[in-house]
Amino acid sequence: MVRGRPKSFDTDEVLDRAMEVFRARGYEATCMPTLLEHMGIGRQSLYDTFGDKEHLFKAALKRYLDKFYLKLMEILDRPGSKLDNIENLLRYMSPNYDQGKTSCLAVNASAEFGSEDPEIADFLKRHYDRMAIALENALESARQAGELKPDINPGAMGRWLVNNMNGLALMGRVGMPQSFINDVLTHTLSTLK
Repeated sequence: MVRGRPKSFDTDEVLDRAMEVFRARGYEATCMPTLLEHMGIGRQSLYDTFGDKEHLFKAALKRYLDKFYLKLMEILDRPGSKLDNIENLLRYMSPNYDQGKTSCLAVNASAEFGSEDPEIADFLKRHYDRMAIALENALESARQAGELKPDINPGAMGRWLVNNMNGLALMGRVGMPQSFINDVLTHTLSTLK
């Protein structure tokens, strides 16, 4: 049995590069030559490692969702005020805030695929659910600490915040000014305190 050449690239690093291309362009508008150029690998290496473009996209989306969730939890689990942590999360997610990055791969995939691809829809539903649960837990901690308005339902508010954050990502995607984003953030935060 003849063995092929060993991989000469870091799979996660290459997947991160693909993730950024899909994040910037979307699935349909991304062509293989662009992917290969940004990933820095050959066509056969892509097929051998990830399969086709569809499987590469799903792997990149899953990695993006996992990395995003780890960052979300890192922010929410910081010591101190849970309400401050939620505010910090909202500001981190503000689409025009993070060095001009104005797209979210999860929101882009939601808009591009909807429920057309059941596997992608399942990835996204689980992602939004776990975001809502993490926010619900942080809001419940804020309530117990006396930081939250007593009439707020942490579960419903967690789901509302997920919806709100995704709306902000869409607004950033079309280039709404930072003042628009800031107004939404200010109003969102005022509903909690």
